[in-house]
Amino acid sequence: MKYRIIGILLFVLLIFINGCLESNDEKPNEEPNQKPIADISGINGRGILGFEISFIVTAEDPDGEVILFEWDFDGDGIYDWNSTTTGNTTYLYGMDGKFNATLRITDNDGDFSLFWKEIDITGRLPPSSFIGLESSIQDGDVIDGIVNITGIVWIESYDNISSMSYSLIQGIWIPISTINVTIDDETKECRWNITMDTSDYANDIYDLIFSIDLEQWGSHRYDIHYISINN
Repeated sequence: MKYRIIGILLFVLLIFINGCLESNDEKPNEEPNQKPIADISGINGRGILGFEISFIVTAEDPDGEVILFEWDFDGDGIYDWNSTTTGNTTYLYGMDGKFNATLRITDNDGDFSLFWKEIDITGRLPPSSFIGLESSIQDGDVIDGIVNITGIVWIESYDNISSMSYSLIQGIWIPISTINVTIDDETKECRWNITMDTSDYANDIYDLIFSIDLEQWGSHRYDIHYISINN
């Protein structure tokens, strides 16, 4: 009788354990959250003091959405700018030097990713007599063959100009003698043009720089454009 009772109890215990296992079905493994990704390769990492840098961002979240964009422009750990809709903005650096700009993007699950771009700011702020400049070359232009580049510079006084020049930042200089300049004393316009044979240079991406050297302020580079030569 004793063993019969023990057997019944063990049978009941086994049924109980089996029922517990069946009621505790395993949940399928959830996929881990994927972090947001961004492309900042369109940012020109070189600039001149006194001119804004354009920060261009393309971002996505593979399994959700990006809900916050933040920029730390000088790499000091403090985020200077933020937006819930875009990472595109501009920034004016107050000094020359190299800066490790940091982009932080956050997705709807709270995960974030960091991206870095070195920004190299050269030159000095234009003197107070410098008014402005226009050029027929724009950022991102692809040029080939014989190209005529024109522009206008406005300066209060041209008495102290020691030179004007065009250059490609990879060390290929176009001397002042190739630039044709006319100055209107009444409007303060300095019109210039230069003919450039792109076949003289390798197909590549360049920073095309127009510079004016003023004796009393030293060298000042006033205009820079990010271009491609593709012959």
